Amino acid sequence: YLVGNFYVIDGGTMTSADELNAEKLMAKDMKIDEKSDGPKVLIYHTHSQEAFADSGPGQTVVGVGDYLTKLLEDKGYNVYHDKSVYDLKNGQLDRSKAYNYALDGITNILQQNPSIEVVLDIHRDGVGEDLRLVTQVDGKDTAQIMFFNGMSQTPEGPIEYLQNPYREQNLAFSFQMQLDAQAYYPGFTRKIYLKGLRYNLHLR
Repeated sequence: YLVGNFYVIDGGTMTSADELNAEKLMAKDMKIDEKSDGPKVLIYHTHSQEAFADSGPGQTVVGVGDYLTKLLEDKGYNVYHDKSVYDLKNGQLDRSKAYNYALDGITNILQQNPSIEVVLDIHRDGVGEDLRLVTQVDGKDTAQIMFFNGMSQTPEGPIEYLQNPYREQNLAFSFQMQLDAQAYYPGFTRKIYLKGLRYNLHLR
């Protein structure tokens, strides 16, 4: 039921009924500790140069991060927005190594800010030119969003050199967010996407 209604599973990975168990995913307490000081949420962009069909000069997905930072801060959250460029090297776009560059950068940020509990890597999805992933939220045209989990495993089994000790918590976090999104804003989220590699989801 969950696979049919909540998930898209990439051909390069696998999952099981034990991993996608609604009772277990809902039982995880994913609340942020708001009593301690310091930033709680880190927003960054592995692919900071991604832009949209109607973006103006210099407008990239980092602007989405700016707006999300404002929305969260307006709700009282302490947010650290990392605007570092991880996908340009010597002026050349290099997305293949961007996750390695981002790993160095955000590891340093997390070491300096151990209060951070949630890490969000905001991307712009790549889709066909004729596909418009737009829904209505409160009467406004709104781009749909998608939660993403790296499973650290292929159909053959776990990728031993890409272990993720937080995979279960990350699956619970995205599932609980998906349920809340559907409750408050039906149609705002697409199905959660599961893919094979780790994508730095092992850090929190």
